[in-house]
Amino acid sequence: FSNDKLLDQLTFFSGTKVKKEEIEIAISKDRGWNSNSDWHTDCYCHTAKAFLYLNDIDKNNSPFCFLKGSHKDINIRYKVQKESLMNLIFNQNKTDNKLSDPELYLLVKESTIKDKIYNKYELLECAYPAGSLIAADTSGFHRKGKSNNSSNERFMINVTFHRGSMIKKLF
Repeated sequence: FSNDKLLDQLTFFSGTKVKKEEIEIAISKDRGWNSNSDWHTDCYCHTAKAFLYLNDIDKNNSPFCFLKGSHKDINIRYKVQKESLMNLIFNQNKTDNKLSDPELYLLVKESTIKDKIYNKYELLECAYPAGSLIAADTSGFHRKGKSNNSSNERFMINVTFHRGSMIKKLF
């Protein structure tokens, strides 16, 4: 992919024009459970992320997983967002009034409709060779795949479009 093609892909998934200065790039090494291991959505509105795998990714080193079509289901995403926001408001026991990124995720496991979500959408597990580029609208439900062997690592370059979180702006 050229820089312009990557910007076009991020623009397509986010539904807004992505500018070079709004892109954040990070190299990551992932192994074992972390906050991205649970099904979640990054934000309510359409947003884009891309992942470039630096090593071969199979089921044993946590492939990116996506529930196909969930990014188009505004009613279910709204319900999960509303429940997540209420949990944050009524269960916040912080003295510094600052929220960490994992607390901002709209977690499916905390939703009263989680079984409906898991049954409604087909799982797309992105187990691909090194050099594969995955682009996704991460307003849809996604997670880092579960690994049966915690010694296997996933290396990737993450490309994100900085939008900020609506929940973070409220607190």
